[in-house]
Amino acid sequence: MATNVKILDLFSSLKKEEVIDFHRFIQSPFFNKGLQHAEMEALLLYLIDLKKGGDKPGELEFDREKAFAKVFPDQNFVEKKIEKVLSALHGALKNFVSYNAYCQPAYHIDRQIRQLEFLRERGLHNRYKNLSATLEEEILRVEIESLPFLKKTHEFKYEKYLYDFQYNIKNSSAPFFELIESLEVSYWANKLEILNQYLTISYFSSIELPDDVRSVIESSDFPIKLIEKHPLLHITYGIFMLLRNHDTSVSDVEYLQNLSRTYENVVERDKIKQILTYLRNVCVIGTLKKPNEFFSLLFQLSKEHYERGYLYHDGKITSSALISISQTALINREFDWCKHFIDEQKDKILNDTPEQDYYHLALANYYTFKGDFDQALSLVPATMPTPDIHLLAKRIEIKCYYEIKSPLLDAKIDAFRMFLSRMSKNTISDQLHQSNSNFLNILNQIHMSIPGDKKRNQKLLERIEEKSYLFEREWLIKKVHER
Repeated sequence: MATNVKILDLFSSLKKEEVIDFHRFIQSPFFNKGLQHAEMEALLLYLIDLKKGGDKPGELEFDREKAFAKVFPDQNFVEKKIEKVLSALHGALKNFVSYNAYCQPAYHIDRQIRQLEFLRERGLHNRYKNLSATLEEEILRVEIESLPFLKKTHEFKYEKYLYDFQYNIKNSSAPFFELIESLEVSYWANKLEILNQYLTISYFSSIELPDDVRSVIESSDFPIKLIEKHPLLHITYGIFMLLRNHDTSVSDVEYLQNLSRTYENVVERDKIKQILTYLRNVCVIGTLKKPNEFFSLLFQLSKEHYERGYLYHDGKITSSALISISQTALINREFDWCKHFIDEQKDKILNDTPEQDYYHLALANYYTFKGDFDQALSLVPATMPTPDIHLLAKRIEIKCYYEIKSPLLDAKIDAFRMFLSRMSKNTISDQLHQSNSNFLNILNQIHMSIPGDKKRNQKLLERIEEKSYLFEREWLIKKVHER
């Protein structure tokens, strides 16, 4: 059996054409300088046969004795011998992965810069100047800004600076200041992106910001003139300011949305896609305090991003995007649009379970809003892979049991409360925990209240109003009015 065979997870992740290329790779004496060419090829062929069996990545049923028989036919099994070949093949595979990645078109400029470094060190001045001029023209022709491109631009300018310095070439101060600016642009673009990621995680998890990180976030020492000069910096900084401010307005989000349209053709598409994801996240955060304003805006943004094709990754939509966008449409009572959207994604959900749990959960949520509670209960999955989505599934289930006046409701509320109490602070954020806890408490109070008690109902409405963090707010208000 496959116990502690390091090569398996890496090998099983290779695509069919990559396996073919790796086979050629180990056959080349230039790349494979080991002394076990025949043994490595025999072991590779054994792994290829395993891979054809349809095992998932990391689950190849590797048998050392069978592998030994393929590599060393007519010999008695010696574990150390097969381990030595495994180690050699693993090393060759790691080299292949690095080489194959570096040969991709995305690394074209990187390879050119490495050539310049080689030419500088060998003193091949004419070749250096010709390649440098060609590469400079190529960089100037690039109209799309991205984090990798900004980094490569700086590395190119730094290589030219090293050449001038090494050969004592006296230029004006312009190249020096261009070098410093390229460093600052790359630095600030990456720093702001890291801060944006950190702030987003801190909002949706229980991460407490350390004092040193908080001081960086709250610092006002940002190069505003430089930021406004570069589209990628400008829009990344705008997202940072939205995430840093705890009282974001709708107009702030709309400004960044308009900026994303303005920069759509000068900032790489994946970066614009990420910016739009940040904007939707900001709206989600905003709904906790200003639900009416931000749920409407969130649907408008989600619908536009869907129509512009920004929700897809290689033709697939993430499960979180499916759930959040369908939920937003339902809250805005866009039922027809929501049903069409969910059905469109049925076979396009990235990393959905074999049972299509995310698709069924989205449908269950839809039928809950439409009032078909039996249909919703027949669809809602018993468990979901992530805590936040699992909690959503439980809320849908409890809402349905309440609506159909099920005798199981009390038990379901108690089970949900127990599940929530056992969740670690490292699992969900305080806001998520509080929003679910408040939902349970308010629902239980509604459930236990006497129908027609107007004073009690008014108190319940006031409690709902005063809760900063509360899931299913509008539904709870409606249930109070129905008592």
